[in-house]
Amino acid sequence: MLGARGSFQDRYEKIKLLGEGAFGAAYLVRPKDERHLQVAKEIRISHLTDKQREGAIAESEVLRMLKHPNIIAYINSFLEGPRMYIIMEYANGGDLGIKIKERKDTNAQFEEWEIMRIFVQLVLALTHIHARKVLHRDLKPLNVFLTLQ
Repeated sequence: MLGARGSFQDRYEKIKLLGEGAFGAAYLVRPKDERHLQVAKEIRISHLTDKQREGAIAESEVLRMLKHPNIIAYINSFLEGPRMYIIMEYANGGDLGIKIKERKDTNAQFEEWEIMRIFVQLVLALTHIHARKVLHRDLKPLNVFLTLQ
């Protein structure tokens, strides 16, 4: 169920663009009444077909029900004119793709314990989503977000 009061601009300050895709963009944002950072996924629903629009709304519903320590937390979602926003936890450690590239560029290898730590967390997260009859259709290093902890 989508829901939030007030406009995006009234509630959030955009800090920087994190990435862009075919249907929208992801921004690092700060809620105006809080200090911690979050991510706003902005989807241009006016450019979508009815089926794609339904899929975007369904995505927010799936994210809302996935509560697990190894899954980026859903915070809120709402429609605003031609855009839909999905607000999520900010993973301050970047993504696994960046970490792999950094290691490759510096000719450094991951330690075995680092690989196992990431692997176990991925398995726990996937077990959680599969138990809810959800299939992640785009699992790749760029979609594995990391925190600094």
